Amino acid sequence: MNGGIAMLIAAVTVATIVAVILIGRQGPHSKSLGPQFSYEVDRYRHTDPSLVKYQETGSIQTPYETVHGICVGSDDSIYTIGDRKLTKHSPDGSEVFTASLDATPTCITISDGERIAIGFRNHIELFSAKGKREKSWTKAGVKSHFTSIATSPSAVYVADAGKRSVGVYDWSGNLLQEIDGKGVDDDARGFVIPSPYFDVAMGKEGLVWIINPGRHRVESYTTDGQFELSWGKTAMKVDGFSGCCNPVHLAVLPDGDFVTSEKGLNRIKTFAADGSFRDVVAGSEAFGPAENADDIDIAVDSKGRILALDPWKRTIRIFERTTAPSR
Repeated sequence: MNGGIAMLIAAVTVATIVAVILIGRQGPHSKSLGPQFSYEVDRYRHTDPSLVKYQETGSIQTPYETVHGICVGSDDSIYTIGDRKLTKHSPDGSEVFTASLDATPTCITISDGERIAIGFRNHIELFSAKGKREKSWTKAGVKSHFTSIATSPSAVYVADAGKRSVGVYDWSGNLLQEIDGKGVDDDARGFVIPSPYFDVAMGKEGLVWIINPGRHRVESYTTDGQFELSWGKTAMKVDGFSGCCNPVHLAVLPDGDFVTSEKGLNRIKTFAADGSFRDVVAGSEAFGPAENADDIDIAVDSKGRILALDPWKRTIRIFERTTAPSR
C-alpha cells in the first residue's frame, strides 16, 4: 500500500475513534465538538433499517427535569427516579404516586418481592412498593460512587464505579464480599471504568452480569464471585461497542437475551444469550442531538417490551418487537 494512503487511513481512523471517545464523555449540556469531528462520526449514526426489529409503540411523560433511572416490577409497574423523586406508573402509563427523596438518586431496582432499592452516591435506601422508606444503609466511604443495583432473594449487588467493584450485600446492608474482576484473562486491571458508568444485572440461572465498560464487554459471575464467561467486542460497527466506555446499561429479556444501551453513539441493541448480536431496538437517529450525548437507562417488562428512559424528552419510551427473533 502507498505510504501516503496508509498514513491518511490511519489518521482518519484515529480521528474517528477520538471523536467517539470525546462524544461519549459529554453530557446533555456539553458544547459541540465541532464539524471536524461530526463528519467522521456521522456515518456511524445511520442505522441499516433491515437491522431494526422493534418499533416505538408509546411513551410516558415523567415529572422530572433530569432523569436518573428506571426499573419494572413483577406486575409490570414502572418505577423511575429523577431530580429528588421516585415515581410509580401503572403498566398503562397512569401515574400512581410520586414520592420525595432526601438526595439525588443515581440508580434503582425492585426485587421479586416488590421491595425497591434506590442507590445514592454512597448509600442505599429501601422502600416499599408504595414508596414508603423502610431502611437506610450506612454510608460507604467517600471514594464510592454507586451507579447500578441488582437483587436476588438473599443479596443486593451494588456497582460502585468509584471503587471499580461490585459489592455484594445482605438485605440488612452488611457487605459480604466484593467482585473486582481482577485476574480475568490474566488481566490484573479488573473492571476498567473511565467514567461513572458501571452496570450490573441478574441473569438467568442465578448468574450476575457486570458490564466492563472500558473493555467493551459484559462479564458473568456466580453469586459467590467466580468468573464464568464474557462477551462483547470493540468495534464501531453496530455489532460491537465503541467510545471510552460502552455499553453503559444492561437488561435481561424474559427469554434470557440481553438488551444493551450505549452513550456517544446512542444505540439500543439486543444480543442472544451467548452474546451474539441479534438486532437493533433503536439507533442513534431515534435520540437527542448528536453533539449532546447522554446515557439512556433501560428496563424490560414481562411481555418483552423494552422501556428506554429518554434524557432529552424526559419520557419513558416503549419499544416492541415487530418480528420474532431468529434462533
